[in-house]
Amino acid sequence: MNDIDILGGALLIKNKKGFTLIEILLVISLFSIFSLISVSINKKIYDEVLLETTANEVKSGILLAQQLSRDQGCYYDFDIINHNCVMQVREAKNGGKVIFENKLKPQIKVIPSDFRKIVYDMNGITVYHEFYLTNQSNKKIKIQTMIGTGSVKVSKMY
Repeated sequence: MNDIDILGGALLIKNKKGFTLIEILLVISLFSIFSLISVSINKKIYDEVLLETTANEVKSGILLAQQLSRDQGCYYDFDIINHNCVMQVREAKNGGKVIFENKLKPQIKVIPSDFRKIVYDMNGITVYHEFYLTNQSNKKIKIQTMIGTGSVKVSKMY
């Protein structure tokens, strides 16, 4: 009976083991606050990485169209079909064969929304094009194709 005292008719346990309900609730609430903070930070980082990755995929698609036009000696185009957010490289003729196709993530939008295709001639040359990719937090990356060389410039995120 060393561990139990009787005080005014109530039993008191001297050597308690475990946690009280308040201690458990405090730990759970702190854990949930920290997890909410980390989730919001991770979402922001995810959105930025997704935008940069998509910009690099778009650049690769544009360069693929340029290289194919040089190698095959015919016209190829790069297009982003906005109504279903698909980018594709294909022969630039009616019913031309689609060489590459990739669906963009729904978080990424193309500005202007009426983006027109980039067409490379037999020598891999195109006219100037400029468009932007944006994410849900309104960060942007500008993509440009240069006159004459057809080279592709991808800006830093801003």
